Amino acid sequence: MGTAPWFAEPRAAVAAVLGEERAQFACAFGRLGVVSEAVAAHESAGLEHVEARVLHGSMDVRDAGEHWEQMTRRIGHFSRLAAALSASERCQIESELGVRLACYEDG
Repeated sequence: MGTAPWFAEPRAAVAAVLGEERAQFACAFGRLGVVSEAVAAHESAGLEHVEARVLHGSMDVRDAGEHWEQMTRRIGHFSRLAAALSASERCQIESELGVRLACYEDG
């Protein structure tokens, strides 16, 4: 099972800067499963005619700072964490996130 990178990379940046314990928020959120496992889970819940597809998308952000800002504005788990950060911690997280997001850049 993997995790969506738009969510996983910011959480990994938090872990790198603040430690694993501070990055354990919402561990189940953002998780992706193997398609066949997702279908089986829905069918075992009683749904019929289940179809699953892997979706690919992108985020349109200028840099890691904007990505972090979107996460903290839209997702409560990140908002609560961000509210407790010092300016230095935020800067360190954004820097770490920039390194982690570099492999996802598209032009």
